[in-house]
Amino acid sequence: MNPRNAPACWRIAVLALAVCCSTAGLHAATPGTPADAALYRQWADYMERVLPGWSAHKEYWGEDLGWQAAPTLRGLVDGYACSGDQRWLRYLTGQVDDLMARLKVEDGFPGWGHSLTGEALLLEPILEFIELAQSDPAMPAQYRRKAEQYLKAIDPALITKWDAMGRWKETHAGCGTYVEGITLPHNKNAHVGLMLLAAARVTPSPERRADYLAKAVRLARRWRKFLKVEDDHYIWHYWDAAGRWDYDEKGKSRHWTSLEHRGYGASDTRFVAAAYDHGIVFDRSDVEMHCRTFLEEIWNGDSESPAYRPLGWFNPQYDESTVFVGLARFDPKILELYGKQAAQKPQHWHGMYRVPAYLLAARRGVGFERRRADLVREALSAGLREKLGPGAGGTQDPGLLVR
Repeated sequence: MNPRNAPACWRIAVLALAVCCSTAGLHAATPGTPADAALYRQWADYMERVLPGWSAHKEYWGEDLGWQAAPTLRGLVDGYACSGDQRWLRYLTGQVDDLMARLKVEDGFPGWGHSLTGEALLLEPILEFIELAQSDPAMPAQYRRKAEQYLKAIDPALITKWDAMGRWKETHAGCGTYVEGITLPHNKNAHVGLMLLAAARVTPSPERRADYLAKAVRLARRWRKFLKVEDDHYIWHYWDAAGRWDYDEKGKSRHWTSLEHRGYGASDTRFVAAAYDHGIVFDRSDVEMHCRTFLEEIWNGDSESPAYRPLGWFNPQYDESTVFVGLARFDPKILELYGKQAAQKPQHWHGMYRVPAYLLAARRGVGFERRRADLVREALSAGLREKLGPGAGGTQDPGLLVR
């Protein structure tokens, strides 16, 4: 199926591209339970049928390129991570090689059209493949060499360029945001934050690791600042102003402010889960509040016929939502609903990325351990604390390293 023929709500599903944390070192011969193994076989059969003719990214550029190509990359990285099947690496590196060949220098910087969102969507799964190559002893040498080539092309050129282009803004109270004319919506900042965390895990440079983590911390702080408590859970906006660039000469906002709509909350909460995993900004109570947002505001409460509605909407076409899959690792009901969603259409464009991501989440199970905190703990001793300034640590939660 070509993405241009996908249902109108495909962008929402893409926003729910979800690995609950990094894929490094998690593959096994067969995924999970017999039911999971059967689901994997259905997915693998579909992928083998469609991938030989798949060229979703060849006709797109800029942000559209990210939305179109990232689901395939995500599915292939997770497909290998959950199965160890090297055929997914062959397809993956073929896709990435094509993307690397299309890099174009514009305004003095390489990129795919200089869309922050588009490039973050592309880079996150590529960086996770690089992480797998660095940590997985079973990965063949030819793919480890590919990963080394990709890392040289990406880090630092495709990540640090945004500073030089004036796209990063530090705001107040240790917060920050990316801008494209105006401040990015929260879901788009979330995608960039996920990319920065992935880059921090693979860069060979301690200085760049500290810089990537510092920006991710400032993005997470800004997100937490704009959360609003309603009863026992959070609600939030799609967009909030961050600085004078968000207002015209008459002081009027350049963008509307309303509750998060469509399924964009799935992207927002993926970043929350990843930040928690690294021990930054969010504690367990924050995560539990986000889980209750999904369970009380988004899900209809019906386990047999689940449906999902957005926090807010301003257009009848935007009245759908999706499972907040990044939170599945923290709550058994969300994991159960994720499994139902993945099993609905395993041989479908949405299943391309959804099925292997669910299989990884199911294998990890439910828990609140922070799997990436050591990375931040080491970075705090190697320059990150200085970048963040006073108050970089010292929280009461021993696993929360940076508030």
